[in-house]
Amino acid sequence: MTSKKKPQSLKRRLRTLAINAGIMLATLFVFFVLLEIALRIAGPSGDWYAAGPQRQAFLEDHVQRNSDRFRDREFSTTRSDKLRILAVGDSFTFGDSVENIDDVWPRVLQSQLENTEVYNLGIAGTNTAGQRNILRDRGYKYNPDRIVLAFVLNDPEPPDANTRIVPEVLYPPLLPIGQPLDTGLTRLSYAYAFLRQKKNQLSERFGWKMTYGEFIASFYDPDGEYWQAFAAEARGLVADARSQGIEVDVAIFPMFNALDAYPFEQAHTMAAELFGSTGAGVIDLLPYYRQHADESLSISPTDAHPNERAHRIAAEVIAEHLKTRLAESANADSEAGESAGADSEAAGPAGTD
Repeated sequence: MTSKKKPQSLKRRLRTLAINAGIMLATLFVFFVLLEIALRIAGPSGDWYAAGPQRQAFLEDHVQRNSDRFRDREFSTTRSDKLRILAVGDSFTFGDSVENIDDVWPRVLQSQLENTEVYNLGIAGTNTAGQRNILRDRGYKYNPDRIVLAFVLNDPEPPDANTRIVPEVLYPPLLPIGQPLDTGLTRLSYAYAFLRQKKNQLSERFGWKMTYGEFIASFYDPDGEYWQAFAAEARGLVADARSQGIEVDVAIFPMFNALDAYPFEQAHTMAAELFGSTGAGVIDLLPYYRQHADESLSISPTDAHPNERAHRIAAEVIAEHLKTRLAESANADSEAGESAGADSEAAGPAGTD
């Protein structure tokens, strides 16, 4: 009898275990569904690096692209009587999470300058090397007079940053299911994206993974391979433009979620010195934004992209910088013309035999 009871007892325990496991899974499923519903109704905006469904909805509802895949109107390659400026950059120039393109800094800049057209060539997720390629492949055909490069502190990142470092090191998957499936769930499910984000925030808090600040700081070792590769691309970008008679101005944007106790001032200094050494005009926006530190300048606590107010501040500062640079250039041209005229008069009329 004992030998018969043991299998029955084992079966009973296995059945109980299976029932409990099923109840647990069902409870988790119901919790997940309820969280999904709640977040879709009133959930917070997801951040850019989570690439959650909130961003997909933004792209579908608020982004229209031209035939060259830029978030702007159709551009003309034919010159007009207007000053033509190309605005080049990453998601800060693209206007990530800003619903109205008229509120993004290149469009605001255009409204601040007389007889000027500004073409927005911002592509989210690009770095300086990628922006140099965009200019060569799609930008210079528009025959610009000037380029304004919006530099963000993560722009020295390596080419594989968005395919390897960001998804694997900075924002690893919620579950060990592989990057493709994790990416798909993150883009489709509010609940999955939310839980993934919270897990990574806890991991940062307890020191279990690299923080975004540490990620940024890793690019600014002057002897490191990241900085050296970036410096070569930055110099090359400016040299490419100036070889075609196009002047470059660089606007250095801060990280908006850390203005109070800002840890990246050395990065600003290094970037300003590098671009300044190429002959480009440099505008460091950090001191201007500090004057507005009591205002909300980012999209949300979980999305550190500049909001409409921050875009307007950038455009106003860049506009004043450009007015000064253009006036200096006009004065230099005028002085050169006067000097050439004086030299011609001093030479006198050509003699005849």
